[in-house]
Amino acid sequence: MSLTRPASRPRHDLSHISTALLRPSSFRYLKQQGFASVVKTCPTCSGSFDRNVQFCPRDGTALPALPGLIAGKYEVVRELGSGGMGVVYLANQAAIERRCALKMLRPDAVADPDALARFHREARAASRISHPNVVGVFDFGQAEDGSAYLAMEYVDGVTLAEVLRAGPLPPRRAARIAWQVANGLAVAHELGIVHRDLKPGNIMLTTYRSWTDFVKVVDFGIAKPVGSAATSTVTSTGLRVGTPAYMSPEQWIDGDVDPRSDQFTLALIVVEMLSGRTPPPQPSLMMDGTTLIESVPKPAAWPEAVKQVLARALQRLPDDRYGAVSEFARELVAAVNAWEPPAP
Repeated sequence: MSLTRPASRPRHDLSHISTALLRPSSFRYLKQQGFASVVKTCPTCSGSFDRNVQFCPRDGTALPALPGLIAGKYEVVRELGSGGMGVVYLANQAAIERRCALKMLRPDAVADPDALARFHREARAASRISHPNVVGVFDFGQAEDGSAYLAMEYVDGVTLAEVLRAGPLPPRRAARIAWQVANGLAVAHELGIVHRDLKPGNIMLTTYRSWTDFVKVVDFGIAKPVGSAATSTVTSTGLRVGTPAYMSPEQWIDGDVDPRSDQFTLALIVVEMLSGRTPPPQPSLMMDGTTLIESVPKPAAWPEAVKQVLARALQRLPDDRYGAVSEFARELVAAVNAWEPPAP
């Protein structure tokens, strides 16, 4: 299968950063790894600046403060991204010189029992999953100031959402990505864990040895142990958890999900990879699998075998889908290989 390599990331010059900002061992490690010395991002111009710069030299905007040493062992290097619940930093675990992604829950979220419970659930669930296609979680807890953190494997790559901005993917590339996602999910499902927020933004693509498009599934932030009564699809504030465009019918209706819910979502993502377009919002409540497929561009060009596999995984009733996500992935790969045969 021909796979494309993600665009290489620029390596930034480290010569102008003061070694006093980092312990010598950490500095050597970061330099060896090619980490950027820029650790603050201006919210106005998106420029990146050293840790000790307080105001953007371009427009005068106050730069966000970065935490120092977290829990006595994680040195924050720079911000990687942020969301409604928290911020993710690139950090160095000083004692063993290991780079990691450090997820910090926002102070207001720590004060919210429901949000804090979901954060702890993510940590417990994700730390149990050990598979090459799932981002590993190796530590979590609360720092001295009471903030909650989760330390996980750092992945240098791009999200599937970023890749899809350029349009649909070749069928075999889409199937290869889906196969890997299914492999990671299958291990979680064997542990009784359902992701519940699978989407292109939670699928990372990186390079591993000679492999490109190597998948890492991330963010089990609302993962639910099967049969757990403590995790509803509706929070105490009345908000549903999950991403509407990718939620299964049962997740919309009552939140009583099992692994077949993740299968439905993965099938939606495959439809998006092949068509370049997300199915309409809340499609699962009003469409069967065949109608869902016909709602995106050019499905007439897809072989009937591929459409049949996707239609089964997109059935409104879980009992009408495949028994396991791995079964869906096998059928999908077989149908796609018949459509676009592997090179000899």
